[in-house]
Amino acid sequence: MAWYRFYLLGPGKHIVAREEFEADSDEGAITIARQRYAARSEFSSGFEVWCGDRLVFPEEDQGSANQTIA
Repeated sequence: MAWYRFYLLGPGKHIVAREEFEADSDEGAITIARQRYAARSEFSSGFEVWCGDRLVFPEEDQGSANQTIA
């Protein structure tokens, strides 16, 4: 088990929330982070997962980039 940090990102990639949790692996940590992000995605523009000083997973919401203007 390792400790991971979940950062919820707002506009301009500013951190709007931070949580720590334990997971068995990077993949497990990413799964947990995706669940936490999904619960609050309307309030953010993405998330990151860190283990110590190592960036495990960056993710940004691509919804607005995929929308077309009529």
